[in-house]
Amino acid sequence: CLLGGDDYWIDEYKIQKQVDILESNPSISFVHTGVQYFDENTNSFGNVIDYWEWNMPADRKRRLVSFLSHEFTLYPCASSSCFRTEPFLTCYRNFPQLLDYGVGEGTLLHTSMCMYGDKYFFLPDVTTVYRIRSNSLSHFSDKWQEIGFQLKYIKLKLIVLKLFNIPSEYYKNYIIKSLDKYFVRSYLINKAKNFKKVLGEMQLENVINERYTIVFSNPIFTFLYFWCVRIQFKIKELF
Repeated sequence: CLLGGDDYWIDEYKIQKQVDILESNPSISFVHTGVQYFDENTNSFGNVIDYWEWNMPADRKRRLVSFLSHEFTLYPCASSSCFRTEPFLTCYRNFPQLLDYGVGEGTLLHTSMCMYGDKYFFLPDVTTVYRIRSNSLSHFSDKWQEIGFQLKYIKLKLIVLKLFNIPSEYYKNYIIKSLDKYFVRSYLINKAKNFKKVLGEMQLENVINERYTIVFSNPIFTFLYFWCVRIQFKIKELF
């Protein structure tokens, strides 16, 4: 089991419930539970997450892309998890560099479960409180720090996808969509140059690299691309 340093459990039977599920279902490798959020800034409890849905692909490479693309309702809270050791250790033995690359604990964990484990199981019992802090590993008060963290996370996902020789056509559109999101946010806070610099360190596929090379080749192109992408996102929000 994992428990983040700023989270805590509120169900004394949490581990037993999860172990019972794993021991009675050999085809399940990962069990996670319901979560409640606690906002440290307002000192108040927030949303309760007691549902999770994922149409898990049978093909392991597509499964990993689906997971890294978040093709499900909500990202499983690592602090609520209980999982089989062997898939995790198998992944680490084969790709120890994943531990060095980690931005958060979830990447190695879910890469191992997707590539070497079996099914995921969600237990709706709320067993864990996930604490949101203004400054932590994944939360920042500074807007550029937040964007920079997310770009590092995208870079990490690219490293994982390349390690497992996953064809770029499986994930190209997802990466472009993710980068466009943070390009818009960077532009809004006058950090487009910072965004461009980070892109140069991300080992992007040629087709993606060429896209942003054109975008940043002229301030007018940058401005037009910003508005095109922003309008697309606004339209998607309406539907």
